Amino acid sequence: MKIRRLTYGLTVHGIVRGSPDGSKIAFLAEDENRIKQAFIIDSRSTESNLNTENHFRQVSRFTSGASFIRWHPSGNWVFAVVYGNIAALYTGEDENFGTTFWLTNDEKERAELVVSNNGNMLAYNMLVPDKTGTRLYKQIFVLELEPGSKKLVSFK
Repeated sequence: MKIRRLTYGLTVHGIVRGSPDGSKIAFLAEDENRIKQAFIIDSRSTESNLNTENHFRQVSRFTSGASFIRWHPSGNWVFAVVYGNIAALYTGEDENFGTTFWLTNDEKERAELVVSNNGNMLAYNMLVPDKTGTRLYKQIFVLELEPGSKKLVSFK
């Protein structure tokens, strides 16, 4: 067993998430403005390349902090909750890296995002008031992506 430190000089937040093939790790860390952003790092990084430009890459450029980062099973997308909405961030190894698509765009406060094993569905929680509006109950919601597709968007 060997333990290796992968990050230096970043303020990392939350739970790190391994890509489906284990080659990359997605994590949240503060950018230069102290806003939580999504980053990707090669899980095979070694001490010799820790200070190189390609060691880790910032995927998002949000103006408000990201949370609940999760991988799509294709390994080419990471989802995050920002402003209570769900964003899909492209992590492929090409010029489209970091492209962001908003899957929701409203005033609702989503939390605890998860992705189904086949990648066709996202689930999350939201607080919903009872009929009288006096109590809030945490409820489960689903967002269905394109059925049977392993890709959200094709850039080709």
